[in-house]
Amino acid sequence: MIDGISEDDPSQWNGDSPPPPVLRKRRRLVKDRTDREPMSGKGDSMVPRVSKRTGEVLYPGDAEYDKAELQPTVATTTKKRAPKKLTLKKQRWTPGVDHPLPTNSREWSWTPLHHALLESREFSKLRFKELQVFIHLMARFRGHNNGKLTATLRELQRRFHWGDSPDTLKRALDGLIAKKFIRRTRDPFGAAPAWYELSWLTNRLKKEH
Repeated sequence: MIDGISEDDPSQWNGDSPPPPVLRKRRRLVKDRTDREPMSGKGDSMVPRVSKRTGEVLYPGDAEYDKAELQPTVATTTKKRAPKKLTLKKQRWTPGVDHPLPTNSREWSWTPLHHALLESREFSKLRFKELQVFIHLMARFRGHNNGKLTATLRELQRRFHWGDSPDTLKRALDGLIAKKFIRRTRDPFGAAPAWYELSWLTNRLKKEH
């Protein structure tokens, strides 16, 4: 209280006594905002700063302005989220004459099976297990991964409900290799499975979706 005037209530000031601190600070803020001088190397104008000690917004001319944080407080920046990557859902198909499958859609993957192969003598001699492995490798083909196809016992168990005999898988793979439908491009090592290539297909250019 100065001469009956509250220091925090500038409305009681009549102009005769020194202005209250709140009014002096308001005058200083107005002057700083209207008469800012450019800072060399800091942009076109002096921006508000945040006090590290009190968290108060400071303007040029305040005592702690030079020691305050250099970040502006008027505009806040928001971190932009990266665009969500488009992932195609796995399509499910129900057999039927009214459910044709497209061959020119990015939503469906497919593997060509030529008539010349189906009508060949070698294809007619495939054993049942060899044919299942043959179909499994075709299902693994995505147009650009020929030569990196896998056929593990666990994969055949999931697809065709095979048993636990690794010899059955080995005989089927050896039969397909002997008949030259596939070839092994990498031998298994450690936990990494062998890779295979379908002999009648070549990789297509991988398209970006």
